[in-house]
Amino acid sequence: MLERIEDIVQKGRHEDRGGLAALVILEIMDTVRLIDMGFNPLYTTLQETVNKLECVSNELFNVAVCDTLTQ
Repeated sequence: MLERIEDIVQKGRHEDRGGLAALVILEIMDTVRLIDMGFNPLYTTLQETVNKLECVSNELFNVAVCDTLTQ
């Protein structure tokens, strides 16, 4: 969404509709940036947790399945 808004602003389409539309588009862009900045640390933390969980699950799979197959 942020990319689409930036595309609109970069091409100047927000100014074609008048001053009020330009202000609204710029306000929406600022709001989306703030939301993105708020969720970025959460996304990073979740990604790290998922990576750790995947590593542990792979180890557990290797212990459970590989040990069973070798016995």
